[in-house]
Amino acid sequence: IGFCLNRIFFFMVSVTITNLLLVGLAVRLVLIAYAEWQDTHFEVKYTDIDYTVFTDGARFLTQGQSPYLRATYRYTPLLAWLMTPNIFLHPAMGKLLFTLVDLFVAHRIFSALHQLFRLPERRAVLWTATYLLNPIIFNVSTRGNADTLVVAVVVGTLENVLRKKTVLGGLWHALGMHFKLFPVIYTPIFVLYLVHAEKLHKAKQKLHSPHTGLLLPRNPVLLVFRVINETLHSVWALQFLVTSAVTFFGLFWMYYSSYGLVFLHETYLYHFTRVDHRHNFSIYFYDMYLSLVETYYATLESTAGPTTGMTFEVLFMKVASFLPQGITLLAVSLCLFQHLALGVTLITWLFVVFNKVYTVQYFVWFMALLPLVLPQCKPFTNGQQWRRYIARWVFCVVLWVAALATWLFFAYQLEFKSQPTFWMIWLAGVAFFFVNTLAILMLVCTFQPEPQPGVRK
Repeated sequence: IGFCLNRIFFFMVSVTITNLLLVGLAVRLVLIAYAEWQDTHFEVKYTDIDYTVFTDGARFLTQGQSPYLRATYRYTPLLAWLMTPNIFLHPAMGKLLFTLVDLFVAHRIFSALHQLFRLPERRAVLWTATYLLNPIIFNVSTRGNADTLVVAVVVGTLENVLRKKTVLGGLWHALGMHFKLFPVIYTPIFVLYLVHAEKLHKAKQKLHSPHTGLLLPRNPVLLVFRVINETLHSVWALQFLVTSAVTFFGLFWMYYSSYGLVFLHETYLYHFTRVDHRHNFSIYFYDMYLSLVETYYATLESTAGPTTGMTFEVLFMKVASFLPQGITLLAVSLCLFQHLALGVTLITWLFVVFNKVYTVQYFVWFMALLPLVLPQCKPFTNGQQWRRYIARWVFCVVLWVAALATWLFFAYQLEFKSQPTFWMIWLAGVAFFFVNTLAILMLVCTFQPEPQPGVRK
C-alpha cells in the first residue's frame, strides 16, 4: 500500500499536461473497447441509446435522406454529419470523436488556468485532472453522449470572452446555441462582462480616470435602460452580439431551408415541452408523472380526447417551471458579471438543478467549469483555517455522491425490475436538489475574488 501511495504521489507531482492527456486518452480507449464487450454480453448496455439514434440519423444522411426520419432524432443535422464515420469506418468512431473533444476541453481548461488565471503549471495540471479523470465525465463521453460537444463550445466561448476575442467568442457562442439552444442563457453575462471590461480598458488609458467599470443602478427601470445604453456604446459587446446572431441565424437558415419545420421543432421547440417521467432527477419529476397519468385516463374517459382543463394544467406547469430558472439566472448575471468564470458556472449549475428535465449527462455541463472556479475558493487559496474548509467540502461531496447513488438505486428498480418506485425516485430527487443547493452555497461562500484575468506573457 505504501509503495502504491508513493507511486501515485510521484505521478501527481511530476505529471505534465501532455502526460495527463495521454492518461485520459488511454482510460477512454479502454472504456470504448469494454463497451463493445458489455453491449453484447449484458442486459444493461454500456452504450447510451442516444448514440444509436445519432448513428441511425447519420445512416439516413448517407442515403440522401433526412436524419429526422429516425424517430426521436431531436438534434441538429450537423451532429448526424459528424457521426457519418460510424457508417463508413466503425460504429465506435463517434465515441472516439467525443473522446478527442474531451481532450480538447481539458487542454483549454489548462490553458485558461495557466495563462488567464496565472496558476503555476503544476497546479493547473492537477485541477485539469479533476475534469479529465472525473468518472462521470469519461463515462458520458465513452457511452456516446454528445453533451461533450456542448461543453466544448461553452468552454471555448468563455475562454475567448475572457481573452476579449469578441468575434471568435461570438462564433463559439453561436455554434453552441446551434447544437443546443440552452447556451443562450449565457448571453446577458457575456455582454455585461464585455461592457465592463471595455470600460475598464478605456479608463486605464486615461491617467486620471477612475477604474470603476460598469456600475448598475438598483432601480429596475433605470437598470434596463442603463444596460441597453451601455451595450449600444460598447464595441466589444456589439461585436460579440452581431457575430453570434449572424452565425446562428446563418446556420439556422441553412438547415431550415433543407428540412423545414421538422428541423425547427425537433432541434429547438421540442425541448421546451419535453416531458421525461422515467430518467429524471428534477424536482418536477413526480408532478409530470402524475399529470401524464391523469391525462391518459382523461383521454380514455372522454370521446373527444384530452380535456381542455388538463391540457391547460400541464401547459401551466411547463411554463411556470421556467420562472425560478429565469429569476436566478438573471440575478446571477447582474451580480457576478465581473467574475465571469464563477458567474457562468453558477448559471449552468442553477439551470440544471432547476430544469424540469435533467439526467446524468447534464452534470457534465457544470463539472467542466468547476476547475476554473475551485482554485479561487478556500481552502485551495492557501488561506487560514483550511482544514475546516476541507472538511466541509469533503462532507458536501459525500452527501452529493450518496444522494446520487440513492436516486440511481430506485431508478434501477423502476427501469429493470419494474418496481413502482416513482414516489421514492421523486424523494431522492428532492434530496439531490437540496444537496446541489448546498454545494452551490458552499461555492459562493468560499469564493475569493481574484484580480481580472490577463494573459501570461
